[in-house]
Amino acid sequence: MNTKVFVLAALLSLPACLTITASGQELRASGSKTLAELEIGADQYERRFFMPHLRFSFPARPFSYFLDTLYFQRTNSRLRGEVDVWLRTGVIVPTGPDIFLEASLNHISRHKTSVFYPRITDANEVLFRFWFKSPGLTLGVGFGGYLPGRVSYSSLTVVNAYLPGLFGSEFSLAAEFKVAAFVQIFYEVELSAALNRAFDLFLRATRHYDYPRTIYFGLRVKTDESDGPLLQHLRCRGDVLPSDTVYKLFSALDVQIELSRTSARRFLLDVRAEVPVFRDESFIGKFPPEWIRYPFELEYEKTISPGWRWYAYCLYDIVMPLDRERESEASLGLGVGLRNQPHFDRLLRPFRYELAGGLNFDHVFDARLKVGVNTTGRPADLGADLVLTASTVSVFGRIRLFADFGGAIRVRPFFGLEKAFWFKEPEDSPLRWWIGLEFIRWLAQERAPQP
Repeated sequence: MNTKVFVLAALLSLPACLTITASGQELRASGSKTLAELEIGADQYERRFFMPHLRFSFPARPFSYFLDTLYFQRTNSRLRGEVDVWLRTGVIVPTGPDIFLEASLNHISRHKTSVFYPRITDANEVLFRFWFKSPGLTLGVGFGGYLPGRVSYSSLTVVNAYLPGLFGSEFSLAAEFKVAAFVQIFYEVELSAALNRAFDLFLRATRHYDYPRTIYFGLRVKTDESDGPLLQHLRCRGDVLPSDTVYKLFSALDVQIELSRTSARRFLLDVRAEVPVFRDESFIGKFPPEWIRYPFELEYEKTISPGWRWYAYCLYDIVMPLDRERESEASLGLGVGLRNQPHFDRLLRPFRYELAGGLNFDHVFDARLKVGVNTTGRPADLGADLVLTASTVSVFGRIRLFADFGGAIRVRPFFGLEKAFWFKEPEDSPLRWWIGLEFIRWLAQERAPQP
């Protein structure tokens, strides 16, 4: 990842921005304050693909900032393949009735899992684009250029089109064409069929930077803030480790979906993506990621009383090394737990806890304890969390101090300490400290208990 681009993106995202998207997703997301999508399917080379997409929008008259991030992963039967990381940040300004101007900085980097890959694709677009919107058609026309990177051209022209409900049917068409230096043409064309509000089938043809023409077919699960019963929360977090000798950054996405619910029971699916970044030779320099991790957790929860909830969980955790010759690792765990509110990190009570444990088919057992104290109901709440996890391999502890403020989208700056003890390693990991920022959109309608 290019250093100048990273610094510029960080400055632009101070109000709360960072994005990653593709043509059809960008057009669908442009009017939403929060959006989450998850795509699964196969490509023409008989590989599986998986793509989580998360977006935040921050209205601020007369314009709005947006934050959008996406991981596009393709894998073969050995869990080897490419991972595209898209980042985009910018502002959208209304210039007339149904006309909007977007100014954005777009970044893509491509990595490979479990394969030595020194030539990382790195493209950095600077784009100014007009959007023209009507009930049956959205058009976009933009011009720009490239900041220094491995992929760089003298100019960039972009044309977008989105036609929802073709001829009154369930089908929609989305397309984006990029012309780089009037020499290279890159595109993404998608035909989708809406099964209902939450599910689409799609067929997509693409040609991206440094990648052959590829056709994808899959299923998309999508939800935004209008789908309150389905989407529970969206979270995006970035950590900075200023003095650490191994890592300098850590990023994480988290989407929780409620699959079903009654007055006393519910099924939940929690999907996360986590990426640590090596320090390399210095803090300001290259940004090589170590691995990408996907914990998938399915929960069945039953309410015993307003302050007691027990749940059973199934956790599948997979870690894929990036750009280096190491095999992927995965583990499966089953267990039960107890907590006093629907989600530990939501500040509904001044005292929060969660306790869970069970079998792990990779390292015998897992156990975790979370305890939190905080203020509630103030313009800016303060709090502290303690997290302990244990297995036959290690014991891990983390303390985090934070503030929490904002409106519909909560902003949470924090300071943390962590320490790990490894039973089979000659030395324990050093004590780490970090600072970070997290954006959270709570969509479930739980209310704080009355005193």
